Amino acid sequence: MVQLVKQEAQQWVMQRWVLSGSCSSVRYLLNVTQGLGTTINTAYIERLNATFRAHLAPFARRTRCPARHLQTVAERVFLVGCLYNFCWRHASLASKTPAMVAGLTDHCWSLEEFLGARLLPHWASTT
Repeated sequence: MVQLVKQEAQQWVMQRWVLSGSCSSVRYLLNVTQGLGTTINTAYIERLNATFRAHLAPFARRTRCPARHLQTVAERVFLVGCLYNFCWRHASLASKTPAMVAGLTDHCWSLEEFLGARLLPHWASTT
């Protein structure tokens, strides 16, 4: 996990820290996901955070809808994450879903197909 802190002084100053893991593992993951010679880019996670804030009331800024139960929030995050990856086409991906780009499926799933699929979050029992 990496933290990026931006500070405005005379000019923008960006500081990066590796919070967990090693620098070599961060370099490897950057190379695999974003290509050689790249620096830490927070645009991807910021875009995902904006999606969650738009679709989940407890994540919205200045909300009047607090999260009451952690399990319910986790289930909703899983639902929105699956819809984001399997059912919602993205203009930046040539109208494909992230799951299509990753080779997990060959088509955009309908809501009916998604609800009929057996997708398990990491905390669910697989037995």
